[in-house]
Amino acid sequence: MRLAVILLAAGAGVRLEAGQPKAFARVAGRTVLEHAYDHVARHPAVDRVIVTAPMSAAERVAALIPREARVVAGGATRQESVRLALGLLEADA
Repeated sequence: MRLAVILLAAGAGVRLEAGQPKAFARVAGRTVLEHAYDHVARHPAVDRVIVTAPMSAAERVAALIPREARVVAGGATRQESVRLALGLLEADA
Protein backbone atom coordinates (compact mmCIF):
# COMPACT_ATOMS: atom_id res chain seq x y z
CA MET A 1 0.00 0.00 0.00
CA ARG A 2 1.27 3.47 -0.89
CA LEU A 3 0.61 6.23 1.63
CA ALA A 4 1.11 9.93 1.04
CA VAL A 5 0.99 12.60 3.73
CA ILE A 6 0.15 16.23 3.09
CA LEU A 7 1.69 18.63 5.60
CA LEU A 8 -0.24 21.87 5.57
CA ALA A 9 2.38 24.51 6.30
CA ALA A 10 1.08 27.41 4.20
CA GLY A 11 -0.67 29.28 6.99
CA ALA A 12 0.31 32.78 8.05
CA GLY A 13 0.51 31.92 11.75
CA VAL A 14 -1.70 34.86 12.73
CA ARG A 15 -2.97 33.26 15.96
CA LEU A 16 0.58 32.45 17.04
CA GLU A 17 1.48 36.15 16.80
CA ALA A 18 5.11 35.30 16.00
CA GLY A 19 5.41 37.68 13.06
CA GLN A 20 6.07 34.78 10.71
CA PRO A 21 4.32 31.62 9.52
CA LYS A 22 3.99 29.04 12.28
CA ALA A 23 5.95 26.53 10.16
CA PHE A 24 9.07 28.66 10.67
CA ALA A 25 8.71 29.12 14.43
CA ARG A 26 11.54 27.43 16.28
CA VAL A 27 11.03 24.84 18.99
CA ALA A 28 14.00 23.10 20.58
CA GLY A 29 16.35 24.54 17.94
CA ARG A 30 14.37 23.42 14.88
CA THR A 31 11.37 24.73 13.00
CA VAL A 32 7.89 23.38 13.59
CA LEU A 33 7.96 22.23 9.96
CA GLU A 34 11.16 20.22 10.46
CA HIS A 35 9.71 18.51 13.53
CA ALA A 36 6.47 17.67 11.72
CA TYR A 37 8.21 16.44 8.58
CA ASP A 38 10.61 14.20 10.49
CA HIS A 39 7.77 12.73 12.51
CA VAL A 40 5.63 11.71 9.54
CA ALA A 41 8.49 10.80 7.18
CA ARG A 42 9.91 8.17 9.51
CA HIS A 43 6.62 6.28 9.75
CA PRO A 44 7.13 2.99 7.90
CA ALA A 45 3.87 3.26 5.94
CA VAL A 46 4.63 6.71 4.50
CA ASP A 47 6.31 6.74 1.12
CA ARG A 48 5.54 10.32 0.01
CA VAL A 49 5.30 13.68 1.72
CA ILE A 50 3.86 16.80 0.11
CA VAL A 51 4.30 20.07 1.96
CA THR A 52 2.20 23.14 1.25
CA ALA A 53 4.18 26.35 1.68
CA PRO A 54 3.24 30.00 1.99
CA MET A 55 3.12 31.42 -1.54
CA SER A 56 6.07 33.71 -0.84
CA ALA A 57 8.19 31.08 0.94
CA ALA A 58 8.20 27.90 -1.16
CA GLU A 59 11.99 28.05 -1.59
CA ARG A 60 12.49 28.56 2.14
CA VAL A 61 10.31 25.53 2.87
CA ALA A 62 12.15 23.42 0.28
CA ALA A 63 15.45 24.29 1.97
CA LEU A 64 14.20 22.91 5.31
CA ILE A 65 13.12 19.46 4.16
CA PRO A 66 14.76 16.63 2.19
CA ARG A 67 14.66 16.77 -1.58
CA GLU A 68 12.44 13.72 -1.94
CA ALA A 69 9.53 15.66 -0.45
CA ARG A 70 7.45 17.74 -2.82
CA VAL A 71 6.67 21.37 -2.05
CA VAL A 72 3.68 23.19 -3.48
CA ALA A 73 2.76 26.83 -2.96
CA GLY A 74 -0.40 26.92 -0.89
CA GLY A 75 -3.58 28.77 -1.67
CA ALA A 76 -5.45 31.58 0.00
CA THR A 77 -7.33 29.09 2.21
CA ARG A 78 -6.57 25.75 3.82
CA GLN A 79 -9.01 24.10 1.43
CA GLU A 80 -7.21 25.59 -1.57
CA SER A 81 -3.86 24.39 -0.21
CA VAL A 82 -5.25 20.86 0.15
CA ARG A 83 -6.62 20.98 -3.41
CA LEU A 84 -3.25 22.05 -4.77
CA ALA A 85 -1.43 19.27 -2.89
CA LEU A 86 -3.96 16.68 -4.05
CA GLY A 87 -3.35 17.90 -7.58
CA LEU A 88 0.27 16.79 -7.25
CA LEU A 89 -0.85 13.34 -6.18
CA GLU A 90 -3.22 13.08 -9.13
CA ALA A 91 -0.54 14.25 -11.56
CA ASP A 92 1.90 11.61 -10.29
CA ALA A 93 -0.63 8.76 -10.23
